[in-house]
Amino acid sequence: MKAIIATILLMLGIASMIVTPITHADAKPYKSVSEVKLLKKINTSPESKTLQCKKGLVSMTNNKKRQICVYESSVEKYTAIGWQLAEGAKPVTVPLTVTTDKDQYKTNQTVDITISNNGATRLFPQGWGYTITSQDGQQYAPNGVLKMMLVALVPGNSVHWSWDQKDSNGTQVPSGKYTITAMYTDETTNKPITATKQITLQ
Repeated sequence: MKAIIATILLMLGIASMIVTPITHADAKPYKSVSEVKLLKKINTSPESKTLQCKKGLVSMTNNKKRQICVYESSVEKYTAIGWQLAEGAKPVTVPLTVTTDKDQYKTNQTVDITISNNGATRLFPQGWGYTITSQDGQQYAPNGVLKMMLVALVPGNSVHWSWDQKDSNGTQVPSGKYTITAMYTDETTNKPITATKQITLQ
């Protein structure tokens, strides 16, 4: 009889182990939205059809109508590769921006570059204030030696540059994706500020 009772108790113990659910203490905790990496999708609002993001994130969309939530500090990074703030999304002030007259260029077309100060303090350029690099990291512009001190970029103002798609030898650069990076220093905090824009040479 004792052997039978022991067997039953053993079976009940195994069964309880099988059916006992994993508790939160045992399970791997879920990360909050603020902890996840970029591209974390949240719930879509049925009224506005705009992705609703948690505090500190902003909704962006692309030309395929896909919506994502990104950190406010990364808005400029995503704007540089074709994303834009979704309809109804709270505007985010980016102190430094780089824009071009278009995103794709044919051979020998001039690339017109605009660097703008959207903040509240003066920005001082580092060197020329910008670089243009290929996907493999090779720098193609600006060319030549900086012979004068460039002036500060005051709030609300812009500086304009142009690139003829040539390298330092005057040779047409290969087709592909290129990144324009603006590099400035904030007068108040003395911290570097950068902004990027990606273009494609066909």
